[in-house]
Amino acid sequence: LARLRPGGLDAQRLVEALDELVAGWRSRAPQIGVEAEFPVSLPALPPLAGLALYRTAQEALTNVLRHSVASRVRVSLRQVDRAVELTICDNGIGSGADAAMRARGGLTGMRERAEMAGGRCWLDDAPGGGLQVRLSLPLAWVLRSRAVAIFYLAAIAVWSLDQMDAGDHGMTAR
Repeated sequence: LARLRPGGLDAQRLVEALDELVAGWRSRAPQIGVEAEFPVSLPALPPLAGLALYRTAQEALTNVLRHSVASRVRVSLRQVDRAVELTICDNGIGSGADAAMRARGGLTGMRERAEMAGGRCWLDDAPGGGLQVRLSLPLAWVLRSRAVAIFYLAAIAVWSLDQMDAGDHGMTAR
């Protein structure tokens, strides 16, 4: 399963992976102008958040190519207040209402990944026409998930020390 995931989607590598994704789409679909706006840095992200952001961008760009008849698409990632937001906006023939009614595999997967990462994904009409896909992941969840991980690591360390103090070094007599 790990081979199906892009490697290392922490905050720094996520921006690099998105840059590579956009570059691939520019060469794969030169008829569509692809604009990208990514920050120089992002706050630390847990793996589920990085994966949700990357896969949402990947699926949304695939849908632009397959369904939108767009001549332009814009991909942006930014920190807004206490959230990280990804927006993919095209000038094609789709609308938020139509896409929401016909949501199947790819769009459903984007929503499920967003929810698994503590956020939400939704579709809107793009300003000036077309479709806009938005994913928002609250930084509070990102910080909370890191705090939970630290808590569990600390609990394991304390338990291990207690076991050592009790004379149990993981060996049992047979």
